[in-house]
Amino acid sequence: MATFTVKDVTYVVVGGTATKTTGNIDSLNSGEIGLFTPSGTRLTESNAATATEFIIVRDNGTNPDFRSGIIKKANLVSAKCKAKAYVAEQEQIEVVGYNGTSGSIDLINDNMYHLRVNLRELVTSNHGGVYVKHGFYKSDLNATEQEVAAGLAISLINDLIKDPDRVILVQRLSDISTSALAETYSPVRGQKWVAASASPTVAVGDVWTCGSGNGLYIVTAVGPGNAIKLDAPWQEATASAQSAVSATPAGTEAWGIKLTGVSLPFTTGKIHNAKSSWDLTLQGCGTTTFTQTQFAAYGVGTEREVKELEWFAKGFEGEFFRMGEPNLYAQTYYASGNYDLITLEVEELWKESMTVGPIRQTYILAVPQTTPNYAVTGTADDITDVLEVLTFGSVNGNFTI
Repeated sequence: MATFTVKDVTYVVVGGTATKTTGNIDSLNSGEIGLFTPSGTRLTESNAATATEFIIVRDNGTNPDFRSGIIKKANLVSAKCKAKAYVAEQEQIEVVGYNGTSGSIDLINDNMYHLRVNLRELVTSNHGGVYVKHGFYKSDLNATEQEVAAGLAISLINDLIKDPDRVILVQRLSDISTSALAETYSPVRGQKWVAASASPTVAVGDVWTCGSGNGLYIVTAVGPGNAIKLDAPWQEATASAQSAVSATPAGTEAWGIKLTGVSLPFTTGKIHNAKSSWDLTLQGCGTTTFTQTQFAAYGVGTEREVKELEWFAKGFEGEFFRMGEPNLYAQTYYASGNYDLITLEVEELWKESMTVGPIRQTYILAVPQTTPNYAVTGTADDITDVLEVLTFGSVNGNFTI
């Protein structure tokens, strides 16, 4: 049997939404994180001041509890111990032309407009490091913003749908004034035909959308039956009985194309957490307005991040297969929802080996963003205050989450 030795170790302790208890380890509620002396005495703000060693325990319900090794208070590297509050992830958003408030598409007759979307590749790729999507439109001799926006948007959509996974949502925006329709509609993602609850009251050529925050489409057919046809497949989520609005364009409205990153597939330990990200360039677009609304960001303490931390840390507990099979045993992950993170860095100088040097341990405590009372700062003997006493010598707010 092979023997593995690890010097620097990371442990991830994912807390649940349990209620705080005050007794020994056996009294912990399922999901609760507690701090104890090695002999099992619960640490409080008072006795933590004189404690020299402690352990971290997480009650895992019907599964075996997590119990850390003995941590010497003197080995805590206070300068590296910190807390990070949850920060939501966000998708990249960019707009060409009208952005919902201002901006426009520069009108150039008999012109080739070109949007080039350079998708940023992930580490694992089969596109050779460069993957480009295009939107082309050749304007006529009487170009309008509606015409150019529609042509570019539909061209981009048709190029993007060739891929197995959605990476970008393409929508059209306009300052056109719309009016509510009496009937409701049930659009299906990827379909041009949309069913209506009653006879449609829109006409061919009208601008139409339904639901809040969705893009605009042009009606190209009404009927047969209670249905309408759009100039592009519905790009947003499938929905039923949404309220709709429409307008008859005058041809002078400002229009724009909005590109929003789509949440990518994720499976713990198999498909890594990733974000849609790209560089957009405009060619032949004159003085068309370009707006970078927000960049893609992974956030802090998201469910995906914490699940990946759990998966990675299992390697220190003997699960060293990183990809593919065999996975001999089912793995258990506790992350569900979003978390604030407390990181403890422990460093011990090891002298009883051929290799002399520091041995480092990292403990990441993931506390639900809703902050159960065992971690609420200011609550008597909550773990954040007790950890501050252990790490910094007093309750100083450094682990406030």
